[in-house]
Amino acid sequence: MDSITYQSLVTKLLSDFNDYFQTSVRHSLHNWTMLQTMLGYHLGWNSIDGTPQQSNPGKQIRPLLALLSCGASGGDPQSAWPMAAAIEMLHNFSLIHDDVMDISEKRRGREAVWKIWGTNQAINVGDGAYGLSFQLLADAENAEPQTIVYAQRILSKACVDTVYGQMLDISFEDRDDVTSAEYIQMVGLKTGPLLGAALAGGALFAQRPYEEALALAEIGREVGVIFQMQDDILGIWGQTAKTGKSANDDLTAKKKSYPIIWALENLAPQYQQMIKDWYSLPAPLPIHITKQMRQLLTEQNVEQSIIMDIEQRYHRVMDAIQSHYPTDNNYCLTLFELIKFIVQRTH
Repeated sequence: MDSITYQSLVTKLLSDFNDYFQTSVRHSLHNWTMLQTMLGYHLGWNSIDGTPQQSNPGKQIRPLLALLSCGASGGDPQSAWPMAAAIEMLHNFSLIHDDVMDISEKRRGREAVWKIWGTNQAINVGDGAYGLSFQLLADAENAEPQTIVYAQRILSKACVDTVYGQMLDISFEDRDDVTSAEYIQMVGLKTGPLLGAALAGGALFAQRPYEEALALAEIGREVGVIFQMQDDILGIWGQTAKTGKSANDDLTAKKKSYPIIWALENLAPQYQQMIKDWYSLPAPLPIHITKQMRQLLTEQNVEQSIIMDIEQRYHRVMDAIQSHYPTDNNYCLTLFELIKFIVQRTH
């Protein structure tokens, strides 16, 4: 598939979806002005005072996966709008709460919800987004009741798994012995479930069997592992102009990202000790330390080793996913290109 066809299809799908998404959310919240304003601000639909203002909505990979999965399964992507909306809303619920837990002042280039309205209201907005996600799915028109039940089952499990993944991630902050296996389990829970739910949900709304949807949900979890591994590479070696954040951030905060965990398991003992000594210092680490650490990781080919791991995982995912989407249509080809983007993205 050429890049023009890919981009035009993605643009069309997301444009139509976002029209539906905004209309559905505003309809659901038309009596709840405060929640509509705060949530609309986070989603990039309005300013702080509620005035319409389009801002960065994020990559919207999850709803796009749902729409493409539906089309690749032989369905009309429009029928999967409720599932895509529910997944995008659930994802944003997690982001709003993540900003509170991480004390992150910025989200998509603007002040985070908690920074403007306070922690308590941000928790309320996140809770509202959580509840609204299931309402958007339950209100799906022209869908078989059994399809909605199966979709709700997949979405609720994805939510529980995502929360537990976040709990594991937080628990790692106070540990110095996190293994790569534990990391893979954590990101498979924290990042993978909603990607899996997107693939599964799109297939369900194309009338694919529930068992087939469950298989796709598992494949999506592995896509999530790859997504986070690539994200961790960008957190150390990414270009600020493309990622929108400093390449020092993860090291400055002493984040136990995959490159650090991998290095502590695989590098020579003297290099492992150097990293342990650096990470024993109080955060935030000074820039001269982070530069030394990045130089060590680079010289020891940590980035290339992880890229090789990602490539191997990517090929296994593609082998698995291609068997579930035998139809060679543009939705299918675009889905494969999107997964490739997740693996090779630079932002």
